Amino acid sequence: MMTDDYLPRQVREARTTSLSVWSDEGAIGSSVPLLLRPMAAAAVVGSIGIAFPRILFNGYATLNAILANTQPEPPLSLLGYSFLKIGTTAFSLGAGLVGGLFAPSLFIGATAGAAFHSLVASATEFAATNLVSLQLSLDVVPGSWGVLPILHVAAAPAYAIVGAAATLGALFRSPLTASVLLLELTQENPSIFLPTLAAATVAEFVLATFVEAQEQKRLEALAEACELPEDNVVEVDAQSRDAAKPTTR
Repeated sequence: MMTDDYLPRQVREARTTSLSVWSDEGAIGSSVPLLLRPMAAAAVVGSIGIAFPRILFNGYATLNAILANTQPEPPLSLLGYSFLKIGTTAFSLGAGLVGGLFAPSLFIGATAGAAFHSLVASATEFAATNLVSLQLSLDVVPGSWGVLPILHVAAAPAYAIVGAAATLGALFRSPLTASVLLLELTQENPSIFLPTLAAATVAEFVLATFVEAQEQKRLEALAEACELPEDNVVEVDAQSRDAAKPTTR
């Protein structure tokens, strides 16, 4: 069982960290009986859900609102929903609650994608406005220095779909399937298929590289922990040889 001195820290290890917290040696598991852990996790997640009801259950209502683009929310709220969903999902799985990762991955990716859209749109508008002002002050026709003043950012639903496909594709190691599935489910313009596939492929590659690096570190740490000092190895070998000698009567 993994101890508190060697807990993974990154996103991919969120569930492993939660399992460690809920284990018999963990911060919570050591004081909560095994049979009561799912109820304790449900109580904690439910308490969070009272303040942030959008993170509860499958989150399809929030997804539909983002895709319909009828009730835009501030980017900080969307990012908060995304991180809270990551935390509560890992917390629940670690405690033994039954649940899948398909709907949470869509929710996390869509909210993060919509938040990123807000940041990109604001940054583009700010840069374009200042560039136009600069061109007018210099008696230059706006747009003559490039396409920035007339650049249009795609709508929030497109960014949400790309984010959801990237998260789903990375989590299940299937970027092509995730891209096609999201476009089929949302009936979005097929023109965003290539950006969606590119995002899902890059996300899967980054996660795979990260997982391999973390696994290598874990194996190296385990190998170092299992190594015996040289004196102990010699003593063990001597005892083994003595034990192997036949005894005479």
